[in-house]
Amino acid sequence: MRSAAFSDEASIHMLFMELESSKLTPVERRLGPPVRFARESADFLSTHLTSPDTVSGPGIESDRWWVAVRRGELDSVKFVKELMVGGIDSPVPAYLTERFREGGEILLNVEVAPLLKEDLTDFLFSWLLGRPVWFG
Repeated sequence: MRSAAFSDEASIHMLFMELESSKLTPVERRLGPPVRFARESADFLSTHLTSPDTVSGPGIESDRWWVAVRRGELDSVKFVKELMVGGIDSPVPAYLTERFREGGEILLNVEVAPLLKEDLTDFLFSWLLGRPVWFG
C-alpha cells in the first residue's frame, strides 16, 4: 500500500512496507504498456499469451493492456525476501540486495520493537499516522 525508508546514518538502515495482508492472493493483476506503444505491446502479448501462469487476459482497460497471472509465492515475507536477495525479475537495485545478503532481515509487525529508539519511534509514529504533521 505504501513504503518508506529510515536510516540513522550509522548502523540502522530500514525499508518499511505497509501491506494489506501478510498473505498474498493466488492471482495478481498486472498492468501492461499503453496499447499505443506497438513494440512494448507486442512484447507484453507474446509473454502472456503463451505463459502457463496467465489465468485471464490479456485485455484492455483505460488504454492499457492487463493480464491476471498466477503468483509463485503467497507468503508476503517470503516474497519480499526473494525480492531482496535479487532474483532474475527483482526490481531491487544490486547494491541493496548485496547489503541484504550481508545480514539483512525481514521483521514483521512487533518484531521491530527491540530496535525502537527515539528517532525511529518518532519516524514510525509519523509514518503510521499517514498524514502530514501540518494537518495537526
